[in-house]
Amino acid sequence: MAAEVTLWRPTITDAGRAWGPSPRLSVRDRILNRLAFYEVQARYRWTIYRESVIAAREARERVRDEARAASEIARIEQHQQSILRREMKHASRCIVARLTQLEFARIIQKGKNFKVSRVKFAQAAATPSAFYLRVDTVHMPRGRGVTTENLSDPEVLHELSLATGAAVDAYRHYEKGFWFIVQRSGGIGAIPAFVEYDEVWRQIPKTAGPLDIPLGIGANRRFYHADIADMPHLLIAGTTGFGKSVMLHNILVTIIQRNRPERVKLVLVDLKGGAGLGPYKTVPHLLNEQRGDDGPEIDMTDGATIETATVSKRARKHENFLIEPRIYDKREDVIQVLRRLNYEIERRFQVFQRAGARDLPGYNHKNPSKRLPLIVGVFDEIQNVMLDRASRHDAESLLTDIASRSRAAGVHLVISTQRPSADVITGLIKANFPARIAFTTASGVDSRVILDAGDAADLGRKGLLIFQSELRRYRCQCAYVSEGFVDDVVAKAVEGRIVSDMEHAVGKLDMVRWALKENGGKFSIDDVYRAFRPRGVVYHDVKAAMVQVMHETMEIDGTFYRWRKRDSSIVELDETGAFLGELSMEEVARWALTENEGRISQRAVLEAFRTRASEKVIRELLKRADDKVVTVDDQKYFVERGARGMRRVVASAD
Repeated sequence: MAAEVTLWRPTITDAGRAWGPSPRLSVRDRILNRLAFYEVQARYRWTIYRESVIAAREARERVRDEARAASEIARIEQHQQSILRREMKHASRCIVARLTQLEFARIIQKGKNFKVSRVKFAQAAATPSAFYLRVDTVHMPRGRGVTTENLSDPEVLHELSLATGAAVDAYRHYEKGFWFIVQRSGGIGAIPAFVEYDEVWRQIPKTAGPLDIPLGIGANRRFYHADIADMPHLLIAGTTGFGKSVMLHNILVTIIQRNRPERVKLVLVDLKGGAGLGPYKTVPHLLNEQRGDDGPEIDMTDGATIETATVSKRARKHENFLIEPRIYDKREDVIQVLRRLNYEIERRFQVFQRAGARDLPGYNHKNPSKRLPLIVGVFDEIQNVMLDRASRHDAESLLTDIASRSRAAGVHLVISTQRPSADVITGLIKANFPARIAFTTASGVDSRVILDAGDAADLGRKGLLIFQSELRRYRCQCAYVSEGFVDDVVAKAVEGRIVSDMEHAVGKLDMVRWALKENGGKFSIDDVYRAFRPRGVVYHDVKAAMVQVMHETMEIDGTFYRWRKRDSSIVELDETGAFLGELSMEEVARWALTENEGRISQRAVLEAFRTRASEKVIRELLKRADDKVVTVDDQKYFVERGARGMRRVVASAD
């Protein structure tokens, strides 16, 4: 039997091994082995080739996919850029249109044609987050008030935000110019659905009046507030359950926290049985009248008594009714309270007349030891009286009588109703309550009764309100005041632990006094802000005071002052209303009579008084003196205007 022969079969790893004949294999076996080796080598080469072909194909597909992706990205970017350019163009048009509506433009007449010169943009840039629009300050419309400072006013920026539907800010640089920045990423911030009272309490300006109240937070988290003394009466109406009582709590807790009982007194009438205003029954701010030997005495402050003045017989009929420190919750008490407030108004007018004052601030300034407080009457659910036939006529006549006369006396009314119908809010009441707050109403008819428009019917959310007062109209979310917070405020007021912010408030006259005493009369925003910043005054308050100072004549200790633009200073006024020490028409007339044969021309006056006044001041001075009588050395002269701007001083026939 032949011996078994073991054949060696090469593997893929042995493909490169040198081939050598085995002496023990036959020719047939060697041929078979070589064929097997060729087969393995061919398979190996095919595998390598297949893998290289697949890799090349994948590389080509990868390059093609990358090219397609790059092309798609470029297309998307181009589309986004076109969207950005289109949105930026729309935003710029909206801004220009709204600025034109706000009278930041000028109408130019060329022959029979008219052209409107508007604010234009010299440069624009767009990013995914914001648009940047540079105002062309070189070709600004030449009109009064068209300045970059007015363009950056918060009121103007808010109007632009509403016009564009996005938050608009202003950036001003002395080299880069004036830019409008339109935020694109977040868009215009919606009115928040819920607002904490602490958020609005922190934003009340310290320079605000004693009756300044928060209204709420609007779009872009903008804070709205108003002064009841400026309204001077407030009407609150809307469907039940949408925030009227919460708004009354906002008003009351703000007044209590910002004023001591000697400054503001409250008269509370709650016709819901005392359920709404019941927590305030122990607050020391409630009005408490007492009877003295000389008749009723009202608002005893620091032991100082106010004499009862002579009032009309119609009002004196109700002097026996005294307002007590409690919550009035009966219908018949409302008429008595209104009559008593009417009597107090007439009594105060008589006191003002005897003291030589026109209103409550003037009286308190002249009589610091006998100060009279402000009185705020809050009437909740007034419809219970207006719908009663027996008391309707008296209530309407008393409300309109008080509302029409009580501002100077320091008496203000706040009334609320959940039935804003024409039989409750009559035409006489609407005429005397120009400030109104409307919450959600049941129909457009009720909304038109309050606001003369149907907007309140579409509010549809608790706490969302519309405030309307003369030319102002705000939409905002009222701050929420919890019952526990009301109880805490009342408890602190009863214990005397509330320190009024009004005691540390800095007003406009305080800033003016500082400028006159410490700064040589110079009154600039930066100087005043640095001086009063340690007392908690913010830059916005100083800017607001500056605007008032620029447009008002102020009386300080019997002396009148006014802001002078030329050197940004507060200057005393003389008897004629001109700046003290400044060039007067009497001096010009004396110079004309003694040195210029009575002739007056603008050029001659400018050469003679160049160091005393500017060309603009001289031009306005001569313009005011045309055809007027001036006194020179106790003798009257007449300034006669001639041709080509020439004037002549002649003796007056009088």
